[in-house]
Amino acid sequence: MVENWKSPDVVLFGPEKVLLVGMTGNEEVRTHFETALLREFFLRGTEAMRSLDLFDVEFINSERSEEEIAAVERLLLSRDFDAVLLTKITGYENQMSPQIKRREVERKYDRFRDNYGEHQYLYYQSGPSEADAGQYMIETAIYCIRTGKTQQLIWKETVRVTDTKDLERVVEQYISQLLRAMEQQQVIKNLIENENTDL
Repeated sequence: MVENWKSPDVVLFGPEKVLLVGMTGNEEVRTHFETALLREFFLRGTEAMRSLDLFDVEFINSERSEEEIAAVERLLLSRDFDAVLLTKITGYENQMSPQIKRREVERKYDRFRDNYGEHQYLYYQSGPSEADAGQYMIETAIYCIRTGKTQQLIWKETVRVTDTKDLERVVEQYISQLLRAMEQQQVIKNLIENENTDL
């Protein structure tokens, strides 16, 4: 782990309906990530949807304005979403200067639309592949988008991934580590708690 941050204004955050967004140009990795994460949220009693099922190909194949991204937020609110989980590969670490690495890790985008808008170019890059030997910085952020609440960044974690030889295994390990971190920080429902309440 490189960095973990939680809003000091939030003690517990238990979203009921979450949009899962994986930002990478590697469609296979994106599909595997969003699908596996969808399954994990379902097991925790949280309704979720993959961005693959919401965004059409045209939407991610060209740059979107802040107003277009805000329209997506309004659509999510009209469908009773209360959170967005956004995961992105922010770069090849071995190609980033130490100053850029530090700035990217420390920067906090307070709203989903700002983070998505700033990094939508990631859809046009090739993304990780098993032929790459570089290290990646992967950042996950959870945003509250509830009506009547402050739309804000709830939690953020940045990790370094050094092994890209088996991308399916990398995705599974990352999801496992991510879920542990989110449960410990109490920003998603705990799997065990949800199983106990279903008895």
